[in-house]
Amino acid sequence: MNPKDCRPKDLAEWADFWRYIIGVNVIPANTKSKNVQIGWKGYQNNPITKLQHEIWKKQDAFANGLAMIPGRVWHKDDKNGIYFISIDVDKEKGIKELCTINGKVISLHKMAEKFLVEQHKDNQNKAHISFYSSIPFPQKTPDTVIGLEVKGLGDHGIVFCSPSIHMDGAPYEIIGTTEPVVLNLKEACGFIQHINSICTRYGVRYLEKDSNLDKLKPMINSLKIDPTIRIQKGERHIRLISTADSLLLKHLGTGKNKKTEQWLKKYFVEINRTLCNPGPLPQSEIDSIWNSAVNFVQDLRKEKNSEEDKTENEEVSMVEESSEAIKKKYKFVTVSESKDILYYKDGVYIHGGETLIEKEAEMMYGYDLSNKLLVEIKGHIMRSTYRNKDEFDADINILNLKNGLYNIVTGESTQHTPNCISLNQIPIIYNPRAKTRRFGRFLSQVLYSTEIRTAVELMAYTLYKDNPFEIITVLFGYGSNGKSVFTGLLTSLLGIKNVSNVPLRDMLRDAFALSDLEDKNVNIDTELSSATIFDAAILKKLTGKQPVRIQRKNQRAYDTRLYAKLFFSANKVPESADDSDAYYRRNVILSFPTQFEEGKNADPELLAKLTTEEELSGIFSILMVALRNVLKHKRIFVNEKTIQERRIKYELASKPIECFKQDAIAEESTEYDRTLKETLYHAYEIFARENKLAIISKESLGKILKSKHGFQEGRESAGKRRTFWKGIKLAERYRHLIKSEQHVLTV
Repeated sequence: MNPKDCRPKDLAEWADFWRYIIGVNVIPANTKSKNVQIGWKGYQNNPITKLQHEIWKKQDAFANGLAMIPGRVWHKDDKNGIYFISIDVDKEKGIKELCTINGKVISLHKMAEKFLVEQHKDNQNKAHISFYSSIPFPQKTPDTVIGLEVKGLGDHGIVFCSPSIHMDGAPYEIIGTTEPVVLNLKEACGFIQHINSICTRYGVRYLEKDSNLDKLKPMINSLKIDPTIRIQKGERHIRLISTADSLLLKHLGTGKNKKTEQWLKKYFVEINRTLCNPGPLPQSEIDSIWNSAVNFVQDLRKEKNSEEDKTENEEVSMVEESSEAIKKKYKFVTVSESKDILYYKDGVYIHGGETLIEKEAEMMYGYDLSNKLLVEIKGHIMRSTYRNKDEFDADINILNLKNGLYNIVTGESTQHTPNCISLNQIPIIYNPRAKTRRFGRFLSQVLYSTEIRTAVELMAYTLYKDNPFEIITVLFGYGSNGKSVFTGLLTSLLGIKNVSNVPLRDMLRDAFALSDLEDKNVNIDTELSSATIFDAAILKKLTGKQPVRIQRKNQRAYDTRLYAKLFFSANKVPESADDSDAYYRRNVILSFPTQFEEGKNADPELLAKLTTEEELSGIFSILMVALRNVLKHKRIFVNEKTIQERRIKYELASKPIECFKQDAIAEESTEYDRTLKETLYHAYEIFARENKLAIISKESLGKILKSKHGFQEGRESAGKRRTFWKGIKLAERYRHLIKSEQHVLTV
């Protein structure tokens, strides 16, 4: 029967081969997609009925492949009660080691004269090696070092078998005998120890990894029998093989607290006699198990003695092997100044490189990965990938977007590359054809028309990774006026990872606060305190061109360039004790004059509408035009051209009511003067709009005038009974601007 020529009926005949000739349970499978077509848990420890087997054959259920279940032999009388063991080898190294006995290497084809060996011709470095055994073999899960997997019981898993098609396209084929050897107890113990020796040599756990051995470990360590423990039938051989190995490895020797082989065997015999249920194994079997363990430990110690001289070189090799493998799989860079290891993902270098290295090294070496070795691996990767901070995002004309690299100067975009060492990615999916539908309307609704250009250029400036213009932006408004939507839009444009939210008070007081601004495009303080700024030196540094010294907790301080643009959102602009031109020159105030009322003119979904993928891409295109214009003219457009004009604007914004009183209320006001509240508020609106200030509500203005400025109110004695301010007379300019009939009072 040639596996290559199999048709569905031939596969059914092969199902008979595995069931009746080999004697194991065989089930339908789809081997090309590596899955089984039926629930097989019930067949792990029970035979499949002949009726069920014939039904599957009749249904052509085996047409897509077969899987056999190692473990108990159910369907072959002369092998009834023994076990069919299967070793899945996925690496050439593992095949060579299995074929090496007492230092002699035989070919896999030579081994196939006694063992049932399967391969698929598209990969000769893999094989299934199967045989019969008088005892079950302990399970071994796959590893990435030698590629050995051992299945000795039904609940250890299935094995796809000949002549099924492997997922790579070639069929499994039996390359030698179809009548595999039966290992007696001595031979089985020897083969188990052979596998254990291979695993130990390569730092892979096998027998010592047996979770069921854990309950015996206290007893093995103390050399005192625990009569409450029971080793059940079906697991006696496996448990006792592991126990014998552990006893000899831990206690055999001539030093202090060590025991002789004779003493340990006597203790081992006592374990068998006392703990095995329903009864102990025969002495002949105990002798076979013990002798195999003695041989294993002797060989292991010989290897250990010869390998101790090589330990240092092997560790160096492990560091080199793992470091190079991890660096081949991932791209790393290490920040020289902070020692942070970053790795490349989706077009940008992100934090978490150290954790990633730990995970990869753990996957490679498992429990053999010592802390010392891990430190050396991380250290090697760190030292071989150092980059100075000024190498990150070095080209300030390149913006890293979600779908590529955008050149600010040319407007062209290219694909991501790990050679562009970037920490800062803007979450924009750039589409040059995208159009914005709401951005312009939003700005016209919340800002003075003369300040829209300034706002757009300030937003664009946040995308420039330098600080040439020394700007502090203050968003001034009294609430429900669009400031939060504006800062939310800015955060969505730049990405939350590129935005810090350090309050001004922390910048002035906390030594570690400035480190949060590193590698950020903007810092937004959404609740600027109205307290007086007594020391503006740090704000001057942050908006200047010189490096700033920063420090993170438990790390050394270092100098770096911060390019985060400062945006402060304020209901009241704080006064400043710094009266220098340098301070006022930096401040740009954007006023948000319109208050939106919920349920009337406020749109609770506005931010969501402004931050759709297409809208953001359209806004980005607008900002790029603005940014190119800013860089061309080497300035941001501001209505207040001179420092004196900015000083006046700042004073108006920080003391708007005081300035309004000084400008709009006549000095010759007497106690007999009266001004309607509506009229005064109208004058206030004129004053605020002329000076491009935020506008407080009529109710709030009235409360401030009464509580802080001592205004007294009265009411008309007849007519509409309107309220007015006593002793208040508007300046002549405002009286002319407001219709005369508003001044008529009935008192």
